[in-house]
Amino acid sequence: TGDDGLSPGLVLGQILTAAVIIRLSALFVTPGYVGVDIWTHAPVFIDGIADTGSLAPLAESKYSMAPLYHATGAAGTLALGSARVGTYLSVGLLVPLSALFVYAAGSLVLPVRWALAVTALYAFADQFIRWGLHIIPTSLGLVFFLGVLYELTSLFITDDLRAGTLLVGFSLATAFTHQV
Repeated sequence: TGDDGLSPGLVLGQILTAAVIIRLSALFVTPGYVGVDIWTHAPVFIDGIADTGSLAPLAESKYSMAPLYHATGAAGTLALGSARVGTYLSVGLLVPLSALFVYAAGSLVLPVRWALAVTALYAFADQFIRWGLHIIPTSLGLVFFLGVLYELTSLFITDDLRAGTLLVGFSLATAFTHQV
């Protein structure tokens, strides 16, 4: 049988929906936060940025040169009223949805059925689930790193200059997510 009956959009939607539900259900049934580092990131830095409206709370920390995670969490906090919920529904949603980059890169070099299989294996891998639960700057860095890998693959396959521009953008986003 061929891929005539395969609906890649439907299968991909099911994979992503399951990935989001697995992570968010674990996050929302846990009182407080999952992991250690987020207990400092959310109440100190993310709440601080949301309260002051500036990046000043990062000024004396090693995160002053890598504010993207904290700014994203603060934007979620301002929109949703809580650092916990804001971080979970901003950065926490980006992590499982970043499996789209795996599918997009896979579909450039593999048949659709294999690209879907690779995406499912990745979306349900233990370490990827871990970074979707322990939401720290490394989690957001993973999202941007997958963007870099996709754009690099796209650049090699398509020679599209847009891919080169986005590659630079994702590379900079990765740099502004991880402290040195």
